[in-house]
Amino acid sequence: FKGVESLDPGHYLSFSHGKTTAKRRYFNIDGYSRSTKSSEGIDFYHERLEQWLSKSVKDQLMSDVKLGCQLSGGIDSSLVTWLASENVRSGRLETVSIILNDKQLSEEKYMTMVTDHLKITSYKFLLDSDYFSDNLAKATWHFEAPLEHTSNVALFMLAQHAKKYVTVLLSGEGSDEIFGGYNRYSDIRYPFKSKKLLHEIKKSLRHPTDLIKYLSDANRAVMATAYLSPWTAASLYPKFSETSATRKRLLLYKSLTGSIFDRQ
Repeated sequence: FKGVESLDPGHYLSFSHGKTTAKRRYFNIDGYSRSTKSSEGIDFYHERLEQWLSKSVKDQLMSDVKLGCQLSGGIDSSLVTWLASENVRSGRLETVSIILNDKQLSEEKYMTMVTDHLKITSYKFLLDSDYFSDNLAKATWHFEAPLEHTSNVALFMLAQHAKKYVTVLLSGEGSDEIFGGYNRYSDIRYPFKSKKLLHEIKKSLRHPTDLIKYLSDANRAVMATAYLSPWTAASLYPKFSETSATRKRLLLYKSLTGSIFDRQ
């Protein structure tokens, strides 16, 4: 994408008419300290967490237009929807969702549980293979970068339809990064759990050297954040170099000084 650049993590752009655009850093992971010990019990943090989350959602509800929640049926978006419903007048909150035909992947029943319990109007839109193939290029164009995950096409569809019903849309995006919801966080912390280790051994039967790489903390962390396996990437892009890609990731990873969790 010529002329389109991504901001570095933890930065924002400041623009004023007639002045030079400035890039400023608002967060530096190397200067961030996460407390891992506390004299308080779990009940204390349970109560505080609910207060923090409630305030965070409430601060986003200052609007004169109809509000909506992007409801996937998962814990994060369901919690945001509940907290939003607690802080708006009846009838001013609706949900929009993407559903799938595949029953093994669909979370529609959980979406319905949430909206029925909260008595909220919900709108659901079916994502099928025809829509995906027809709109992959369009979604990529709007994203202004190669799509890193297929769910971005679903988000594109959601954005198309949501405007018909709501103007402000809340979501649970980012919570897995804050609370360590992805498998990669537990895999890094407990890399030699029997199930995980057996999986890596089985995966390495065709590429034995990969098991040696798995013994390195840095290599495990780097590979845990990859959406594609090196072999899949190579099949999609013949010029792909696993050595080059891994080296770049390792250099970045080793330049960070935060905890294993934060570096992920």
